[in-house]
Amino acid sequence: MSRDDVAEVKARTSLMELVKRFADVRRVGNRWMAPCPFHQETKPSFSINEEEGFYYCFGCQAAGDVIDFYCRVHGLEFREGLEQLALEAGVELSRSPQAADPKAQQKRQFRRRAVDIYELAAGYYRQSLFSQHGAECREYLKGRGLTKETVTAFGLGYAPEGWQNLHDFLRSRKVNIADAVECGLLVKNDRGRLYDRFRGRLMFPIQDLSGKVIAFGGRILISSDREPKYINSSDSALYKKGEHLFGLNVARRAISVTRSALITEGYMDVLTLHQYGYENACGVLGTALTPDQIRRLSGFCSLVECIFDGDRAGRQAALRSAEMLLSAGLKCRVLILPESEDVDSLLQKQGTEAFEAVRNDAPDGLEFCMDTIRRDRSPKEIVQWAIQFVTNLNDPELAAFYATRIMHGLGLSEEELRPALASHSEKRGGKKPSLTKSVPKAMSIQAKRERHLLQFALCFPQHIPLLCERGADRAFATSRGRALWEKLIDYGHAGVSAYLDEGEKRFFTECRMEREYLAADEQKLLEEVLDSLQTMAEQAKRREIQKRLRNHAGHGAHDPIEDLRALQQTLGTGRNDGQ
Repeated sequence: MSRDDVAEVKARTSLMELVKRFADVRRVGNRWMAPCPFHQETKPSFSINEEEGFYYCFGCQAAGDVIDFYCRVHGLEFREGLEQLALEAGVELSRSPQAADPKAQQKRQFRRRAVDIYELAAGYYRQSLFSQHGAECREYLKGRGLTKETVTAFGLGYAPEGWQNLHDFLRSRKVNIADAVECGLLVKNDRGRLYDRFRGRLMFPIQDLSGKVIAFGGRILISSDREPKYINSSDSALYKKGEHLFGLNVARRAISVTRSALITEGYMDVLTLHQYGYENACGVLGTALTPDQIRRLSGFCSLVECIFDGDRAGRQAALRSAEMLLSAGLKCRVLILPESEDVDSLLQKQGTEAFEAVRNDAPDGLEFCMDTIRRDRSPKEIVQWAIQFVTNLNDPELAAFYATRIMHGLGLSEEELRPALASHSEKRGGKKPSLTKSVPKAMSIQAKRERHLLQFALCFPQHIPLLCERGADRAFATSRGRALWEKLIDYGHAGVSAYLDEGEKRFFTECRMEREYLAADEQKLLEEVLDSLQTMAEQAKRREIQKRLRNHAGHGAHDPIEDLRALQQTLGTGRNDGQ
């Protein structure tokens, strides 16, 4: 990945059109505004600047450019989001020397072919469902209470009985049969005979967040001791089951609006939840909830409600899931179903009132964890669990908050949790300060000057060369301010956003939002910044001389009298307006 790659993807992708996929965009005065996709609100507070390519929410302070928006709304890391956007925009990203080797190129080419093959297969299964071959499957769906709208929304299909139906269809479409085998849609037996992997099954397409089919799940219609009820695609070049959630592509809009998600296990549970109005539901695809799945959710969700069976296995799975969600900084609640019920049966038999009763009785994640630990563990194991849980929390402030609840909930002392709290004390000590947070009083005026300088440079980047001539590179006393300035110089105003952390991106976007109001006073602001730079240079000189005086003993490198005279002259001629 290069700066040119990032710039080209941005140039070829319309932020406005991307936002329109998720929100109703309208002009309000001289701004384009929309309801924020990242939090629930009644009045539009999400502002889009299409000309400069950034967005800012006045409600939740979400901010960034088109790549940031894509990553956040899809729950992706920057590199993954860039690659997906590049594919949509038709941009060929530059590759590292390792990625340029023939094997890597072959893998990328296969991925492109695989996308087409899965789409062909999904279309074939959908067509089969509504053909004469799919009559039995349609009756099954009707018996399960699913409407045609739900079936269409999730792209359900049917794999007909027979050994080579899909095989013959793909061959007729000139598909490389070896590719179809590698995709897991066809199987080759020991004698070299090819046959369809999915036969006589209701087909659930598994889609990524952009809606591309990447795998399938298939449910048998007639129970048989010889056949498993469900068959799922194995991992492939496109699909890793621990990374994806069934139905997330359909649910993501509702999750973004409500900032909450319902997580369940089965395909049918997800479909039934949606049909009963729970449009923020998705499923874990036959595996325990994983860190990768949590990462996908966390970009546009702050609360996760997990639904589990009430047996011992279900409660243990709930404990592991709650621990991971809390460690990731998410709120969670644990919904335990009545005995012998799943989500589908509960809603179909008793309706939403019964399900809402389960939701209302659900404890929050930490309370559930403590209840389970108190019931199942020895006193020694309780202490060990508490220490491990607090140590695993990513945020020191969150760790301190939960540690207090754990001490009260499990009857532990601060002494018993001290090993975990000490590890977070070390983390907090090494944490970088944020531009958006308050600074120590002794540095407040200096920090304000640095913020003013950065704000001006971000609003009016054409003046950065002049600011450098006047000593801006040497003016920063705070590490955070210096880090942002160095990124601005290294990557340039147009490309710097790709290298900013969350706090820096928010500050960057806030500055750009203010540019139109500051433009009329540009010259006046420039004079103020240059004046401030002179003061900052004088104070930098003071700090250097004071440092030399402190370090003089034992070195003899400078004449202390000369240093004192220089300091006196600086203090005498400089303005006495704080440091």
